Amino acid sequence: METVHVGIIGAGYMGREHARCLRLVKPFFNGRLQVVGIADTNKETAEAAAREFEIGYATDDAERILNDPSINTVYSCVPTKFHPDIFRRAVETGKAVFLEKPFAQTQAQVKAMQTLLHANPVPCQVGFVLRFTPVYHVLKSRIEECSKKGSPLMTVLLRDDQALPLAGRMHFTPWRADPKLTAGGVLIEHGIHDIDIMEWFFGPIAKVRARSRNFAGYQNVEDYISIEFTLKSGTMGSMVHLWHAIEPHQSIRHFEIFFRDTFMTLDSYAMDSLLVRDNNADHMFTREDLFREAKKLNFYPELTRRDDIVFMGDYYAIEDYTFVRNVLEGKTLAPTLADGARAYGIVQACYWSAAHGSEEVDIEEFLKRTQGS
Repeated sequence: METVHVGIIGAGYMGREHARCLRLVKPFFNGRLQVVGIADTNKETAEAAAREFEIGYATDDAERILNDPSINTVYSCVPTKFHPDIFRRAVETGKAVFLEKPFAQTQAQVKAMQTLLHANPVPCQVGFVLRFTPVYHVLKSRIEECSKKGSPLMTVLLRDDQALPLAGRMHFTPWRADPKLTAGGVLIEHGIHDIDIMEWFFGPIAKVRARSRNFAGYQNVEDYISIEFTLKSGTMGSMVHLWHAIEPHQSIRHFEIFFRDTFMTLDSYAMDSLLVRDNNADHMFTREDLFREAKKLNFYPELTRRDDIVFMGDYYAIEDYTFVRNVLEGKTLAPTLADGARAYGIVQACYWSAAHGSEEVDIEEFLKRTQGS
């Protein structure tokens, strides 16, 4: 593709975040990136985003974006219910698609989207932004070092908490309380990132069993779920996901990773700190240490040289930079729709388990039954 001309559909939190990041990374592409238009059902919201982020036009009609021949790339940043139709329209007209998660309400929709993309192979990337987080790349390299040393992975513990995203400082998304617009609660809307990153770190999840609770009282929108999982390697671990009402405490992903002779813990996806403890010493990686480690990994060297434009903790900007660069260069995009479908399917397996007395679910069998994969 010679140029990337973007149309954003949805000017809420995620639409605005991608608009911000696309404006930020434009200098890297020498005029080959342009955000042409942004659409939202609230036209004032779209107009405000267009003014703030230097977007060509604003509209309250998504059809204008989808039918605009000058737009060759669509960012779908809408409530869950509306992704499948936007995806279908964009793919059928040959536009590249950046697809925010979660992107469907049912397994049947997921399967239909995969079938459509197979028949119309346009560039498509799913918004699993954690894969673009520098500190997670450093953590992944440490995990791989332990594995290479032959130290067995004993267990992984994750707590993912977030302020209820209905009217918080970061999220203003009251639609997440409406089961007609969502696919569930905290696990599908936020924890799906953790499902994807867990497999990215450690390989396939083979089995799950789950329990869920509803504290806030929104019907069919769980705000607590605990998951026991077994990796294909045989390692067992656990995850807890919750939405709380502690406004100053917006969001933390807390990892504890135990190898036989090494312990790692991480509290943030900012470039703040990473603790690695072994029999020799505690290794506390500071911000400066993590920056050096990321550079050793050759993590986007063109960005590390221009930290004045893209701060190395700005993972959404890194994600959008990667998407645009790979579309322009005709390279393979990742995470793929297949990656998104797998994470979606594992989430649904957890929901099934929670609804059936925490019965253990075999993931491969569940995916074959529900997605035909």
